[in-house]
Amino acid sequence: MADIEFIVENGTNVANANSYVTLAYFNTYCTIHGYDVSALSDENKKVLLIKGTEFVDNFFLWKGTKKYTDQTLSFPRNGIFDKNREEITGIPEGLKKAVCEASFIAKSKSLWNTKSRKGDIAKESVSEAVSVAYFQNEDYKVNSAGTTYTSVYESVNILLRGLYKTSDTGICVPVRWSD
Repeated sequence: MADIEFIVENGTNVANANSYVTLAYFNTYCTIHGYDVSALSDENKKVLLIKGTEFVDNFFLWKGTKKYTDQTLSFPRNGIFDKNREEITGIPEGLKKAVCEASFIAKSKSLWNTKSRKGDIAKESVSEAVSVAYFQNEDYKVNSAGTTYTSVYESVNILLRGLYKTSDTGICVPVRWSD
């Protein structure tokens, strides 16, 4: 495998950045969380980090605005605040962790769903004139109450909480599917 152009955004508008996470950060994150990536070469890890960054960067509708008009990735941003109402600057720690989670998922499966959701509806319920569809497949399960889900992407959603906009129109909601 040829050397991959791997450029990490550090919050200062790094030209042509394609990852939010360094190899060292990814290796440490995986070790701490018990994810075995020891068999992967650095080049393969770079590919995973680029995939994880692309997925996280492009799937969510982020709060705030890009800090620099010419930046390659969606972060750093202006106008995002933490629970203490302090502005988040640079690359948020939750974003880095979410990229690591998505990258580790990409080790064994595609992050991008190429299938239609049509036909995946497992249950539909109507309550007070509101219809809610729950999808069920290998990674998306309806619990016995039929009201919540579990997803391999839940760790990504949780780590990014507060950084992205949610919408009941389906433009951007937490990741809920698998390939």
